[in-house]
Amino acid sequence: MASPSRSFAPLSCRLLPRLRRDTRMPRAALAAAVLVLPGLFVLGGCGGSGEETGEDAQVTPGAEAPAAGAFPDAAGDPDAAPRADATDPAGVTGGADPARTDPAIPGASPDSGPDTLTGVVGTFGAEPLVHYVLLLDDGRSIPLGTGGGDLRPDADTDGPLPELARLTGARVRVMGEADAFAAVPARGFAVADYELLEVEGQRPMTGRLVRGEPEAGTPDRLEADGAPGRVVVGMPSGSPETGSRVWILGTVRGDSLFVQSFGVLRLAPAR
Repeated sequence: MASPSRSFAPLSCRLLPRLRRDTRMPRAALAAAVLVLPGLFVLGGCGGSGEETGEDAQVTPGAEAPAAGAFPDAAGDPDAAPRADATDPAGVTGGADPARTDPAIPGASPDSGPDTLTGVVGTFGAEPLVHYVLLLDDGRSIPLGTGGGDLRPDADTDGPLPELARLTGARVRVMGEADAFAAVPARGFAVADYELLEVEGQRPMTGRLVRGEPEAGTPDRLEADGAPGRVVVGMPSGSPETGSRVWILGTVRGDSLFVQSFGVLRLAPAR
């Protein structure tokens, strides 16, 4: 029994310094682990596994994917209004109408309302077959006619064609239906109304002339289209008569219009 104890003591003494040397690094690693592991346990308790299925998965009742062009205000909100900058898979901006097309005549207004064209009134052909056209800025000539395709101004007694026939060389904007009927040199424009834009390089005033009575001291007046009435100064006496539609170029001073030049668009009805 004495012999083993004597041999054990020296062995333990020899091993102890080595154990102390070998356990220095593990102790340092253990100290670091003691600091890090509590944080890992906290994170693990807060986060989900990402694999929840079945009873753990929840779906909001009535929630659906938003329609094309709609962006929900919050997740699962099916009632969000479409946004103006939204696009659907076809690339059409929200609110745009992909079926809308351009008018038949280039330069005419879109088909959401009356077509419009702007140009200078001219003539085509020779008497007695002369008819009136609109000379566009691109050089084309568009025949002007009625909705029935008639090109004669006298066939449009109450319409705008007789007035346009008196405006050769003037710049106008016509409203109506483009590409309405067959004609030469191009398909015709059915004129429903027009606006006089320019005569002799200036914008005239148009309207119904009311002649005054010099004996009574009342002046001539212009019942202007879309503008306040004006006292007309310098209109030749006699003609045109009261009720005639005229255009007038002149200078406006207060409520008076001093005439420089004028033209008759439509004579007064016969009495």
